[in-house]
Amino acid sequence: GTTYHVEADVQIYSLGHDTEISDGFRAEIICNAQYSDAAGNDHGVARTYATKGEWTHMSFDFTVSSKSKSRLNDRFTFYANPVDEHGVGFLLDNVIVTEVPKE
Repeated sequence: GTTYHVEADVQIYSLGHDTEISDGFRAEIICNAQYSDAAGNDHGVARTYATKGEWTHMSFDFTVSSKSKSRLNDRFTFYANPVDEHGVGFLLDNVIVTEVPKE
């Protein structure tokens, strides 16, 4: 039942190992909180589009279900879906995760 606030900056860096991309190329960056509860294990909590050559700021809150009792396999990840079957590399900076006080 804990709520977290996340701040992060993201920027696209590459497409695959040898595919040239220019400034302005955009791709979607997704944040996924992985924990076990009745709804499953993967919980997409935020998404944004980031661009090569400029930083994009993400700011969001998410709450871990109070029905999730075990913290053994928790993960907090950022990822990008492939574009034209190529993996998308991205930079991640200034990541701050804080617990939101309960009222």
